[in-house]
Amino acid sequence: MKHLLTYFLLTGLIHAAFSQNSETDTTFTRILQKGKVLIGLNIGLNQSNIDGKEITYIFHSKNTDWLHGWNMGISFKHQFNQYFYTLHEIIYTQKGSRVQLYDTIHQAYSSTLRMHYIDFYPINFGIEFKSVSIQIGGYLSALVDASIQQKDINGNYYTSHKIYANPANFVEKEKYLQKFDYGWNAGVMIHIWKFSCNMKYLMGFNDIFQYANSRTNNDLKTTSIQIYNKTLLFSLIYFIN
Repeated sequence: MKHLLTYFLLTGLIHAAFSQNSETDTTFTRILQKGKVLIGLNIGLNQSNIDGKEITYIFHSKNTDWLHGWNMGISFKHQFNQYFYTLHEIIYTQKGSRVQLYDTIHQAYSSTLRMHYIDFYPINFGIEFKSVSIQIGGYLSALVDASIQQKDINGNYYTSHKIYANPANFVEKEKYLQKFDYGWNAGVMIHIWKFSCNMKYLMGFNDIFQYANSRTNNDLKTTSIQIYNKTLLFSLIYFIN
C-alpha cells in the first residue's frame, strides 16, 4: 500500500509541475489550451515472469522461466508541445510464468501459470526527442482469469482454474491469486508517421498470491506472500487521428 500512496503522491507533484510550467510560459499555455489528443490502437507481444523471495512457498522450485503472451488495447496521448506529453492506456495483457510443481505421484514436473489482466495506466509522463521518447508512470491491474497446468493420476496435463478462486471453484486450503496488482512501468517509444513502437518494463509491487485461511489451517505463514509480477512488453500503436 505504501508504494501505491507514493505513486499517487509523485503523480500529483509531477502534474503540478507541468501545470506551474504552463502558467509561467505563455507559449506553453497556448499549446496546452489547444490540447491535442491522439487516439491509438495497440497490439503486441510480451514476456512475463514472477519474482520474489517466497516462490518456493507456492511452487516446488525457485527456478522459473519467462512466458510468451500478447497484448492489445487503446491509448490516449495528450501532446502538450513538441517535447512533453502524457499517455493514458487500457491494455489487455497475458502474463504468467513457467514454474515447477510437485506431487507424490509424479514428483517434480514443469507447469505453466497463465494470468489474464486488464492493465490501466492512469498517467505516464513522456519526453520526446524528435522520433524517440521516454516515459515513466504507474499501473493498476485487474485479474480477470487465471489457470495452471496440473497432472491427473495418469500423468496427463489438464488446466485447473482453482488458482483463480472464484466462488464456484474456491477450495479453502488453496493458495490463490490476488484480484488486483499495481506497480511502476518505464519505457521507450519510437515514432514513425502514425505508428509508434512501444517497449516498456513493468514491475509489480503487490504480492500476487493470497492464502486467506492460513490461520484456520494452522499454517505458519500468516503474512503476505512475497511473489510479484514482472513483464517486458512490446506493442505497435497506430494513431487514428
